[in-house]
Amino acid sequence: MAEAFSKDQDPVRCSVCLEPLKDPVTIPCGHSYCMSCIGGCWDQEEHKGEFSCPQCRETFCPRPALKKNTMLAELVDKMKTSGVQTGPLSTPDTGPNVDCDFCSERKAKAVKSCLVCQVSLCETHIQPHNDIPALKKHKLVKAIQLEDMICPQHGSLLQVFCRTDQKCICILCTMDDHKGHDTVSAAAERKEREAQLGETKTTFQQRIQEREKELQDLREAVTSHNSLAEEAEKHSDEIFTKLLASIERRRLKVKEQIRAQQKAAVSRAERILEELEQEVTELRRGDAELDQLAQEDNHVHFLQIFRCLEMSLRCKGLPSITLSSQLSFEDLQSSLSAFGKKVERICQQDIKKMSKELKKTEIVLPPEPKTRQEFLKYSCQLTLDPNTVNQYLSLSEGNRKATHEREEQQYPDHPDRFETKFQVLCKQGLSGRCYWEVELSPSRGFSTDLAVAYKGISRKESHDSDDDEKKDKTKEEKTDNRETDDEKGGVVEDGDDGADNNEDGGNGDDDDDDDDDDDDYVYDQCLFGCNEQSWSFYLTYENGEQIGYFDYAVKRKKIFKAPGSRVGVYLDHRQGILSLYSISDTMTLLYKAQATFTEELYPGFRLEDGTSITICL
Repeated sequence: MAEAFSKDQDPVRCSVCLEPLKDPVTIPCGHSYCMSCIGGCWDQEEHKGEFSCPQCRETFCPRPALKKNTMLAELVDKMKTSGVQTGPLSTPDTGPNVDCDFCSERKAKAVKSCLVCQVSLCETHIQPHNDIPALKKHKLVKAIQLEDMICPQHGSLLQVFCRTDQKCICILCTMDDHKGHDTVSAAAERKEREAQLGETKTTFQQRIQEREKELQDLREAVTSHNSLAEEAEKHSDEIFTKLLASIERRRLKVKEQIRAQQKAAVSRAERILEELEQEVTELRRGDAELDQLAQEDNHVHFLQIFRCLEMSLRCKGLPSITLSSQLSFEDLQSSLSAFGKKVERICQQDIKKMSKELKKTEIVLPPEPKTRQEFLKYSCQLTLDPNTVNQYLSLSEGNRKATHEREEQQYPDHPDRFETKFQVLCKQGLSGRCYWEVELSPSRGFSTDLAVAYKGISRKESHDSDDDEKKDKTKEEKTDNRETDDEKGGVVEDGDDGADNNEDGGNGDDDDDDDDDDDDYVYDQCLFGCNEQSWSFYLTYENGEQIGYFDYAVKRKKIFKAPGSRVGVYLDHRQGILSLYSISDTMTLLYKAQATFTEELYPGFRLEDGTSITICL
């Protein structure tokens, strides 16, 4: 490495005077100097009859003729016109473990690095730089890894900074790959960057404070989480211990009942068995007496005894015994088996529910999804609930498509059905993070709602309502009296109608809490977005173009234009985020609403004449 560095020095700086080359000449060994510098050195060696190179010490005899190196002269001129200086670069301390480049066997630790010779030197090999006058002028710095200071392509010092490519280069690079780029000396660039150092340092300190605060909060959260987890584990042990004790008590009770039943049944059977044995004994005795009576000669005595025996047979006879056809405990065993399966099923359901709740208990929440692939990780399978669908909506494609029909559909009565609003809810209640996509088939001039609602949203009109329009089954009622801001006014617009288009989701504005209420926007306990039970993205037409609003209670905000035929809805229940995206080749954020959700949310849709929606995910 020493040999390589000693030959590949900076081509535009004289190693004798340490200044840019003046009338550069190249001697036979390949090193270049100012014509006056090398000439002066050789003048001092004239008496020896040999002439050496100040760097590699190669000797020449006779004295070589000196001719100007025109290529180096052009490089020096270009350097001067571009303002690039050739002073040595200031070098950072990269650590003390740098080997001496001149040690051939066991490498000693370098103490200095020479930027002119481009070598690192130990205590022994540094001596020539301390003794030889020409080498004393070389720039020595604390030992560094010189490879980091050398251009890998040209082997020259990196002393120029290319602003175009934001990297350090050598002077030869400015004539090659970086020709025509915006270049300055590394020293000049550093001076400019140093002016930004204070601001950057302030930013670092602020970031450190922020991260230290986050670090402290995270440590406290971990400690709190561990403590709460221990409490939950203890509570779990207590509950399951009680359950096991309760099951054990019931096991013993059933066992006791089985034994009591067994004892009672056997006791009764043994009592009847004893009576039967006694009766059989008496019958045998009577049978023996009948045998003796047959030998009786006295007619009167015969008749008297026979009558007594006949009477005893009639009086002492026990009723006929009927044995049960079911002597086993099969019914009980079946009941116990059914009970066990029922308990197991309930346990599985509850454990699944508890596991779902447990997954919500996190210390650090995962970052919000940005790309469609990340959103699809939270996709959920939704189906429309036929028990909620209004009679003017039809369902198809496995209850994943809803269409507004002009003719009333025949549905059975159900308490969950929307009676006067052309709405339908999905079967699935959502919590956590969920994402679904919907294909829209709008009818020009009519509107559609994409909503989420609590299960408890009203399905019927209130009985004390005085609004006759809400109960009128006319065309006006079929549009749910949903008017545009041109008709009602008072709509608060949220800046620009559009949203940034980018594949990562855009930067739509959040819903602010200071939206002005629309006094003419009537509260409706059934209509999506018009009460505290639901939130709705309301898509409609104004002046021939499709626009959208976000509705909640009596607040409305104009948010976007032309969402396209396919949209995506993202829900983060815990963080209270509800976002709407337009889906095409890219994913565009249309609106991001912030709310507080306290119950499971059910996706829902409201459709007007000729409109339809299809759940795609």
